[in-house]
Amino acid sequence: MLLSTLRANIPHEKANDHNADHKKASTNSRRYLYFLFALSLTTGLYSGSQAGLIAAKAGLAQILLDKAWRTSKSSLHPVKPWPWADTYPVGKLSVERLGESHIVLNADNGEAMAFGPASVVLPGDTSGGLSVGEANTASNEGLVVIGGHRDTHLKFIRDMQRGDWISVENVRGQINPYRLESVMIIDTSKEQLHADTTAEDLLLITCYPFDAATAGGPLRAVVVAKRVWGQG
Repeated sequence: MLLSTLRANIPHEKANDHNADHKKASTNSRRYLYFLFALSLTTGLYSGSQAGLIAAKAGLAQILLDKAWRTSKSSLHPVKPWPWADTYPVGKLSVERLGESHIVLNADNGEAMAFGPASVVLPGDTSGGLSVGEANTASNEGLVVIGGHRDTHLKFIRDMQRGDWISVENVRGQINPYRLESVMIIDTSKEQLHADTTAEDLLLITCYPFDAATAGGPLRAVVVAKRVWGQG
């Protein structure tokens, strides 16, 4: 009886050892990525050119963002892509026709938008938009507003056409489809963007003109897409 019990336990113990080793390797790998990313932010060791350094930072950031997004979906908890980040993934924006897919971050501050498009809450909007709430669930019900830079993550807006399909996935795995209806150009020095915060719409906002020599002007391109029911 004792011998059979020992034999039964041996494979289980090996499995436990294997799982422990795998978990340790995963943790070490994640720490190594954090180290490389931190190093890329402060030095130019990865490349002899500024362009190469930027590409290295962007590539490492996307690896860490992908990991944080997958973990957020499995846990339904906010997960920072790196320990010192002040942002975390809340959704995934995709435009199938253009082959575009981007993780959406929770805050439209400088750091977040350097690494991806970000969820924006307009004045007067109490729906929460695309967010992770107190119940640790995310919702993209109601108005969803996503902002990003015209020369990086949202540069594909210049190639979008009326009727394009856009999808937004939240951390619960719910994918809501939208269809592009119009593109507006807003001069923020003269007017504010007004939107029905109760509408089931998606707004994508970026700076305009797309090929402006300098950033920071008052013009904004606003993509307006309507929710398509029965397709999600």
